[in-house]
Amino acid sequence: MPISHLGTAWAGVARDLELELRRLDPAATVAPRVDAEGLLRLAVTIAPEHRAPARAAIRRHEGRARAMCETCGGRLQTVQAGPVIQFLCVSCRPQS
Repeated sequence: MPISHLGTAWAGVARDLELELRRLDPAATVAPRVDAEGLLRLAVTIAPEHRAPARAAIRRHEGRARAMCETCGGRLQTVQAGPVIQFLCVSCRPQS
C-alpha cells in the first residue's frame, strides 16, 4: 500500500518519517501495511547502522499519529471498529 492511501494527516506523518529516515540512509523506505487485526503498521527498511536513531524517529512520529485524526489531523476523539480500524475525530467520523 502506498503512503498516499493513508488518511491525509497520517500520510503526512509517514512522509515526514520517511524524509527523516532518508537523511540517515538515502535508501530507507517506509511502506504502510494493514495487519490481520486491521491496524496500520509501517514497514521500515533501513541500514543496520542506522537502526538506533531510526527507532527513536519512529517512536516520535508514532506519538504524533497516536493523538491525531488520521484524516484531518485534528484531536483524536474516537476509534471506529470495522473491517479496518479508523482513528477519527468527531468531525470526520461517519454519521450513522
